[in-house]
Amino acid sequence: MSSIPTQVKLPFTVAFKVVLQGIKVRFGRSIVTVMGVALGIAFLMSILAGQVIKAGVSGEQALRNETTRMFNFFVAEAGLPKSIVLAVVEVGPLSPVEERLMDRIIKAEPKEIRKGTTAGQGAPALLVIGDGHVEEGALSVLMQDSRHQLVFCSRKDQVVAPVALSAKLTLLSRDLRADEQEKLAADAIKARFRNIWIVVIALFVTVIGITNSMLMAVTERFREIGTMKCLGALSLFVRHMFLIESSLVGLVGSVAGAVLGALFSIVAYAFTYGVQLVFESLDPLRLLLALVLCVVVGIVLAIVAALYPARFASRMLPAHALRSEI
Repeated sequence: MSSIPTQVKLPFTVAFKVVLQGIKVRFGRSIVTVMGVALGIAFLMSILAGQVIKAGVSGEQALRNETTRMFNFFVAEAGLPKSIVLAVVEVGPLSPVEERLMDRIIKAEPKEIRKGTTAGQGAPALLVIGDGHVEEGALSVLMQDSRHQLVFCSRKDQVVAPVALSAKLTLLSRDLRADEQEKLAADAIKARFRNIWIVVIALFVTVIGITNSMLMAVTERFREIGTMKCLGALSLFVRHMFLIESSLVGLVGSVAGAVLGALFSIVAYAFTYGVQLVFESLDPLRLLLALVLCVVVGIVLAIVAALYPARFASRMLPAHALRSEI
């Protein structure tokens, strides 16, 4: 009585070749699966890259926010710049915020802008700006022949002499109030929660997309799986096939998605802050780490999503697979 020979265990390379051949045959289906992975990882990478860019341009954003606050204080007291005559006295070098404030005021097109030591004479509004201060008694000279004049200071202690005339002194640079600090802290918490929620949704959509694609791949290949098992393929070989295929799909899709997401964030922030500022403030190492993280996450998610379809395919009975009409 002859003994039943043991089944031959095919090497890993054979499974890899079979997977490559299957991808070529079902190229359209493979492209759709890769695109699903790429879009999910691109979503994730755009968020991570955006955080890296935000950290680099945080100083620029702080300058813009402070400039906006100072300009709003100016408009609240003086009204629309187009309707006023503004005298500007520079008492020293201007800070970046003060330079932007002046640019903002000039772009608002005031009725008239006067500069110099006699600029305030006859002007209803006076802006003291720069790293310095107005000497004792000089303010009265600047305000000569002016009535109900508004005096704006871009910094504290710029005006040494008390305003004894009918002018109203307004400080444009102010510390944040307690309620404003609380609002900023609350906004930061909301932004962090929103980013976490978006990342979770992106990962969830990626897993669902890959799982659906792999299940469809198993369903479409019932007869193929049955034929391979009838020819002696072990369940382990079938399982390896689907895991290898999901790994390749995850690798290609993750690399494409990570690059696409990084480029999208860089271009989007370049329109907001300028190309030069974004590239000068960009941290290449942090961006590279985010890209590698997204690729690893994509591959791991693809493998995890393919575990159930691979197990399902490997446990199919050859007779049931061959009788399938799908």
